[in-house]
Amino acid sequence: TVSLKHIVWPATTGASPRYLRLTFDAPLSLSSTEVRWTQGATQAPKPSEVFEFVQQAPEPPSNELAWAVDLGGRLPVAQIELLGNELNTVSALRLEQRDDPAQAWQPVTSFVAWRLQRQGVEQRSPAVELPATSARYWRLVNDSRTSKPGGAALKVKLSWVAPQLVFAAT
Repeated sequence: TVSLKHIVWPATTGASPRYLRLTFDAPLSLSSTEVRWTQGATQAPKPSEVFEFVQQAPEPPSNELAWAVDLGGRLPVAQIELLGNELNTVSALRLEQRDDPAQAWQPVTSFVAWRLQRQGVEQRSPAVELPATSARYWRLVNDSRTSKPGGAALKVKLSWVAPQLVFAAT
């Protein structure tokens, strides 16, 4: 049974398409097809910037390989995407945060980042959505059982939710 519940269609015009054609690579008999056009709210793009996470000296007792960055202020990071991964690597990473260098690192999430080349086409892992959290210092820790993601520095794209400021004057 093939079931595809939703197809996201890019809105090129304000009107709904007049025709929809379904084609398949191999012959397929359909028992039923139902199409409903709905318009969803478009999300504004999140502001983002590429940061360079610098490799840290291993900390005892775990001696895990880690990269860290100081953002210079608290930033409500909503997505993370690893850009500096070497070709044909798969790395399991743990993202951690803290607001003060004296504090212990707090885990945020774990994810797998990959960059592969298959039949001449490069593919990479998508951005990872993060729980609502903000911090000044961020760290990526590599699981030693997987590939090392890069060199002494990792290029990482961080996206955040833009703050909304409201001023009222009387």
